This record gives sequence, structure tokens and C-alpha cells, in this order.
Amino acid sequence: DTSSASDARYDYDEDAWGMLLVKHKKDVVKFHGHNLAANKEYTLKYDGAEIGKATSNDEGNLKITGSFTVSWEDYDVKKFTLSAGGEKDLESRLIGLRGAENED
Repeated sequence: DTSSASDARYDYDEDAWGMLLVKHKKDVVKFHGHNLAANKEYTLKYDGAEIGKATSNDEGNLKITGSFTVSWEDYDVKKFTLSAGGEKDLESRLIGLRGAENED
């Protein structure tokens, strides 16, 4: 079921997209980016604060995992941004899967 609530996708441009998972119980953010620029370092931020960074592979894919300390009530998915080097931040506007995969 491709319309499942367990999926989240947002197109940064024609091809690039990402999936963002926020785990409430563990205060963790996991981001998977796809079809980004190859071999470039990207930084995931929330409201200007760095969560984590990773370098994309030859195919333009990457995974970023970091801690997330914003309280559940104040969490706003629109404040996530992804940036590469000195370039302008790419506004993510990703759909947050709040608590969708809380693992024990």
C-alpha cells in the first residue's frame, strides 16, 4: 500500500526526495535522502540547530541520524532543513511520522 501512513515523501526538486522519521520515545531523528547531489556533505538542521550530517554516496543517497530534544508539543516538521556546504538551505517541508515506528 503505497499510500500507507508509514511513508513520507517530499520532492525537493524534480527528482530529489527524502524520508524523515522522528521517534518520540527515543528523541531520535532519522533522515534518508535520495537523488541528491553525489558525494556532497549534507547537514540536517531543525530550526537552525544541527542534528547531524552525512556525505551522499555515488548514487546521491544518504542517511543521517541524530538526537532531537524539542518537546513533542512544540515539534514542527516545517522547521527541518537540509543544506549542502555553503549553499542555501533546502527547505525540507517533510511529513513527520510522529511515533509511527517507536521501537522498544
